[in-house]
Amino acid sequence: MAYDVVVVGAGPGGLECARVLAEGGKSVLLIDRKEIIGPKVCAGGLTLENFGFGIPKHLLRGEFPVQYIHTPAGTSRVVFEKPVVSTISRHDLGQWQLSEAKKSGAEVMEGIAVTEIRDKSLIADGKEIFFGHLVGSDGAGSIVRRHLGIPVQNLIMAIQYIVPRRFDSMEWFFDDRLFSLGYGWIFPHGDYASIGCGCESRFMPTAKLRENFHAWLADRNIDVSGAKYEGHPISYDYRGHRFGNKFLVGDAGGFTSGLTGEGIYFALVSGHEVAKMILDEKYYPEDLHRLLAVKREQEKILNFLKPWGSFRNAWFSLFTYYLNVFFRHPIKLNEERPIEA
Repeated sequence: MAYDVVVVGAGPGGLECARVLAEGGKSVLLIDRKEIIGPKVCAGGLTLENFGFGIPKHLLRGEFPVQYIHTPAGTSRVVFEKPVVSTISRHDLGQWQLSEAKKSGAEVMEGIAVTEIRDKSLIADGKEIFFGHLVGSDGAGSIVRRHLGIPVQNLIMAIQYIVPRRFDSMEWFFDDRLFSLGYGWIFPHGDYASIGCGCESRFMPTAKLRENFHAWLADRNIDVSGAKYEGHPISYDYRGHRFGNKFLVGDAGGFTSGLTGEGIYFALVSGHEVAKMILDEKYYPEDLHRLLAVKREQEKILNFLKPWGSFRNAWFSLFTYYLNVFFRHPIKLNEERPIEA
């Protein structure tokens, strides 16, 4: 079998890349090791920028113009004119993207693992498949990235429970003592919620993060006895996206924001722009470079905070103060609110 492009991994970036390539007339094979495309350990947050990729509003689980930001100094309530963050099921997003890619003409192999990559071919399900270009969209443990000899050092460990109860408010929790440079979250999805936390593993070992997370859940009286527990590494270690006839997008390329952990939008942009580059050798990926500039600026903030130690909590509190001032809404510190609806 031979294809113009083989895409390994059906994350948001790989699916978008396959769709654009197939729409542009390339023969495309998308391979994913999972039996069901879409589900991933992810809070499922979408920012406004994501909707430029045509994601239909009916897939949303919730829209949140009001954000509650908690720091050791108290709670701040920030109100935006429009919902700045929405939630979506990764299963629903993946299945919608998969349908769009297939409609454009991409072929898909599900439940098939790639076991070996060569210069112009790969081995999957015991068969050799040839390609003109190869795109790796297969997550932090990408086999394409390993084939290219590119290490991964900057990793965020994300852990969460899928809690089968209704929560009404989107909430963020910043506390250096619990999550170091990361944060905790409550992301409502209608009849369930993603409740989790994430932190760069070199600043807090996963075992300690898990211990702190469970203590925090107990302190807030959040019962997770009937909830599904999940954990997954996320790479923000970007070291390039084009390597001859091979490309990396999404988590495989380290396109996640190291500061916020946002990955869906970064994956979509990288997948779209890489597809355009394959379709047209003269194409200049302006949106990709803009995204990388944003990523660099965010990670400058992250690097600035790293040596601060216990002073980071003061920075978190100051950050929420300026959010409130900027959006001209009064700070409400130590506001008593029920967590559950």
